[in-house]
Amino acid sequence: MKKLIFALFTAVLLAAPVMGAVDDSSEIIFPLLHIGVGAKALSMAEAYVSVCDNSTAVFWNAAGLAQVKDREISLSFDKWFLDTYYQHITAAVPMGKGTAGADMFYMNYGSFVRSDENGAYLPGKISSYNIGGSIAYGYPVTDKLSMGGALKFIHQTIGELSYNGAAIDIGALYKYDKYSFGLNFQNMGFGEGYFMPFNIRAGVSAKVAKQNEHELLVAVGGDYLFKDTGGINFGMEYSYSDMLYVRLGYKYRFEENTLGRLAGLSAGAGFMVDTVKIDYAAVFYGDLGLTHRVSATYLFGSNIEAIKKKEDEKIQKEADASFEKAARFEKEGKFKKALVTLRELLKLNNRDAPAWKKMGDIYHKLEEKEYAIECYENYLILTPDEELYEWLEEYRLIP
Repeated sequence: MKKLIFALFTAVLLAAPVMGAVDDSSEIIFPLLHIGVGAKALSMAEAYVSVCDNSTAVFWNAAGLAQVKDREISLSFDKWFLDTYYQHITAAVPMGKGTAGADMFYMNYGSFVRSDENGAYLPGKISSYNIGGSIAYGYPVTDKLSMGGALKFIHQTIGELSYNGAAIDIGALYKYDKYSFGLNFQNMGFGEGYFMPFNIRAGVSAKVAKQNEHELLVAVGGDYLFKDTGGINFGMEYSYSDMLYVRLGYKYRFEENTLGRLAGLSAGAGFMVDTVKIDYAAVFYGDLGLTHRVSATYLFGSNIEAIKKKEDEKIQKEADASFEKAARFEKEGKFKKALVTLRELLKLNNRDAPAWKKMGDIYHKLEEKEYAIECYENYLILTPDEELYEWLEEYRLIP
């Protein structure tokens, strides 16, 4: 398996300069290939290649599909400039050891007045649209590494002219502790005699803060389109109890910014009720104006409770391991290390009564009375103990 993965990525890297050297008119023929998918990702300024934890991973990084453990379907609607509208539907279904995904997308550019080469108006109007779809699969190679791939087809019509194209994506996702690293090679293919505009996305994300129901995710990503330009994306998401979400992002392009200061800024929010999740994103294009994206996701729910239970069990297992580690430090007389370990445990769950009790015991041994009393009080709030309460009252009186 490792040899296969190495061979795939070597082939992609060797193909990169070839794709970058060919005519890139497909960028004009198929602009839809670079429009981001999903309100969550857009509100984080597309810093999503290392996050991709829902069905939109079909677009951002198919390896992320391996994180999707339940069936889901998501619909997005985007109001662009003038009469342009963009609709997108994605779906994910666990299949075998991995997860399969698919999407369909449609963009209507409205209608345009016909004219000849001299600018003279002609009768009738021209309509233009894009339509396409993808199928993808994400597979967990190890407990930390996932791989994925996507096959996409796209069709564009402009008046009496039409174009077709096909391409593949290959992606990887590596998770270590609270960090996640993503890499995706996009649009390796051809269309009407031209190679697709080959794009590389890479990024890292981390859950930098997590305490009880509060969680903060920060992500940084970058992308480079051959024969064009690249940029860096910054995004963050605050979530409360996996029900309320607030997001912010900024996309910085290496090319000269001619659209004003707000160009690249994005923001959004979301909420989840039972098995339904609604997300909204506002993306600023400076002097051009503002675009809006709304996404609605439905989780079929057959495994939601089981997944939640599994996550809780994982957190408890980590807490138990930390507690045992702290107890071992205490036994060895390494009190400061024990306290650091317990503080990290309480950041994970500040309602862990045994951890508060253990901290109180250690501070008591260190004769740091004020801290010891505070820890014992927190323990008693969570676990009433008449014997400890009486002892604590006497301990307070000791000078």
